[in-house]
Amino acid sequence: FGKMADGMHEEDPFGQYLTQDGAVEHHAPAPDDSGTADITALVNSSLRQEQLLSKICTVLMNLDDKIGRLASAQEHLEARIEQLAANAGSGGGGGVGPARPQANSGSRGSMVKPPGASFSGAPSAGA
Repeated sequence: FGKMADGMHEEDPFGQYLTQDGAVEHHAPAPDDSGTADITALVNSSLRQEQLLSKICTVLMNLDDKIGRLASAQEHLEARIEQLAANAGSGGGGGVGPARPQANSGSRGSMVKPPGASFSGAPSAGA
């Protein structure tokens, strides 16, 4: 396991970044600076933070818009499903709904007569 850790340490790009001369010189303030480098770094950091927060706010606003459109589409879909269910329940769906009872006879009650049967209870001549 120790050999693996040594091999991983040699390939670490962050370690190489820290050992570069430019990285150390870039972040080290000059001794006769009198704090201007610190203030400049603070201002730059503040600007980057403001840019990041602005991007986050933009992403959140776009996400809110998309969620609003999704909720609206879902409401329209639910209304359409309810409308289709109401039409199918009332028989207005073009034969999709349940069959309506035929004329009422005393012996059959309100049941729907099967195809080919007569109201008298006797089978039709074709059957």
